[in-house]
Amino acid sequence: MFLATLGLARGESYDLWPLSSIRKVGLDFIWKDLLLNTVRVVCKNDLKVFFCSKDGAEPRLVSYNASWIAPRDLEMYRHLVRALQTLVDVVTGLPAGILDKLPGVAKTFKLGNRVLSPGSVRNLLRKRKNEWSDVSSRTKIEMLRYSIHDEKVADLEGLPLLPLAGGQWVEFNTSEASNRYEFEQRVSGRLT
Repeated sequence: MFLATLGLARGESYDLWPLSSIRKVGLDFIWKDLLLNTVRVVCKNDLKVFFCSKDGAEPRLVSYNASWIAPRDLEMYRHLVRALQTLVDVVTGLPAGILDKLPGVAKTFKLGNRVLSPGSVRNLLRKRKNEWSDVSSRTKIEMLRYSIHDEKVADLEGLPLLPLAGGQWVEFNTSEASNRYEFEQRVSGRLT
């Protein structure tokens, strides 16, 4: 019924069905690849089947080719997700089974740029950094925490996520940081 509703009752939809098994080990084994095959076809053909968060009462369907899929680790950053949704169409609330299959499928079809990662979040923040002046401190802290999730701190260059006293935020700038360090060392008498 699901496949028929999506219009996949014929033709390429047969790619979705389980791979045949030489061993006779029961129905569970025969059907084990159904979800993975379904996700592969959906991603390959950009079908509109991924559920987003609910807008009002109805779940919204979004085409994969117009979306950024939020991985499971982004669920704990609700302020960041809300901020990102003002920039891009973030698909959230996917069932765990689909989230488990997406990374491998995205890699197979070279669709990694459609899955939100710390690197892609940093790129989005960098491209649209002028739009972040009004967001809350809590949101900026989540942006920073998620942006260093992959430990690539050097990639923070130019992002306005460095908190200062008085509630101000400035861009990360390694050259200025090294100048400040030299200055502090001179003032403390450690440099000659």
